[in-house]
Amino acid sequence: MSVRSAGIAVGLTSASCLLFLFTLEIGLRLLNPQIVMPHPNGMWELSPTRGCRLTPEFDGYHWYREFNVRITISEQGLRDRTFGPKETNVRRILALGDSFTFGFGVEGHEAYPKRLEGLLNEARRDYEVINAGFPGYGTLQELRYLEEEGLALSPDVVLIGFFEFNDFTDNLRTPNRYKLLHGFLYDRIGYEQADKVRQAAPGRLPIPFKDWLWARTHSYRFLADRYQRLLFQV
Repeated sequence: MSVRSAGIAVGLTSASCLLFLFTLEIGLRLLNPQIVMPHPNGMWELSPTRGCRLTPEFDGYHWYREFNVRITISEQGLRDRTFGPKETNVRRILALGDSFTFGFGVEGHEAYPKRLEGLLNEARRDYEVINAGFPGYGTLQELRYLEEEGLALSPDVVLIGFFEFNDFTDNLRTPNRYKLLHGFLYDRIGYEQADKVRQAAPGRLPIPFKDWLWARTHSYRFLADRYQRLLFQV
C-alpha cells in the first residue's frame, strides 16, 4: 500500500469515527441524555464563609431529564430581580431556604416566594418577597447569608423554608468542603472518594481531558459506562 493510499484510509477511518461519535452525541442528547447535572455550568462560585454562593449576574439554562428552565441570578446573587432601598409603604419579606425556595426545576416566577408575592399583591402592590433560596444550603449557611447580606435588604419578615430531611445535616459541611471543577460545584470529600474509586478501577483508558469530556459530552459518558460494565462482567 502506497503512502497516499494509507493516508486516504486513515482519513476515511477517522472521518467515519467522528461521524459516528457526532451522530451518537446528537442521538443521546435528544433521546437518552446521559448528563444529569444538579446545576448549570458556572452558576456557583466559592465563598469563604458559606462554602459557595450563587454567581452574580449568571444567566443560563438548567437542562435536566424532566425539565429545561432558565436560571437568572441578579447582581445581588439571588434568583430574583435586583432590590434597591425599601420604600416606606412596602412590606418586604426575605424568603430563606434551599432548593425548594430557590425553585429547583421551575422557572423563577414559579418558585413559591414569587407565587407568594403575587398572592399578597392581588389587592394592593405593597409587598416584596425576595427569593433568597440556595440549593443545598443548611440553616447555618442561611444564617450566614442573613448576617452578611440579607439584613442589608431591610426585611420586615424573614421566612425560613425548612426541609427536615437534610437541613440540619447540611450544616455539617464546612466552608472548605466545596470544590469547583470546570464550572461545576462538587462536595470535595465525595469527589475525592469517587476519584479514588475511578483511579482503582481496572483497565482505565489513557484518554486525555477525561474530566472535561465527562462533564460535557453524553457520548463519552455512555461509552465509558458501557466499558466499565463490560470489565466488571468479565
